[in-house]
Amino acid sequence: MRALYEPKNNFIYIMLNGVEVVVDYNADVGTHIDVLVHSKSKSFDNALDIVHKHIMDKILERCVATDGCQGVVLVEGVIRTMCVKNCMSFKEREGQSVLLEVLKENVFSHGNEYEHPWGELKHGEGLRENEFARMLMGRRERERGGSAKT
Repeated sequence: MRALYEPKNNFIYIMLNGVEVVVDYNADVGTHIDVLVHSKSKSFDNALDIVHKHIMDKILERCVATDGCQGVVLVEGVIRTMCVKNCMSFKEREGQSVLLEVLKENVFSHGNEYEHPWGELKHGEGLRENEFARMLMGRRERERGGSAKT
């Protein structure tokens, strides 16, 4: 596995097997980090698999290690696709995420055709839009989440 790491002010840029990953830490919020994922050569699900295996699972391992960050709770969410594609800053994408558990609950309650509604961006860019929740979750979570109503 080859990776290119490039640390910047509040983020780390990683190129990992054709997947661009930006780990964005916002000091104003404190304990909040976002992991943005983009790939032109991999499918969405394959890109998520790579990120889970090489980044998210490592973070989880560190959180439970005896010499790690015990007591830290990792809460996963999904950021609006448009915000990731346009690599918007934390402040520009504020309010444009939803907890993964909320998406899974809505798919279970409303069925596989449930579309998550996004509000307008704070700075007036971007219209209100909906995205299919099952696509935002990725294959791994769709398989874990059990069957939804149809």
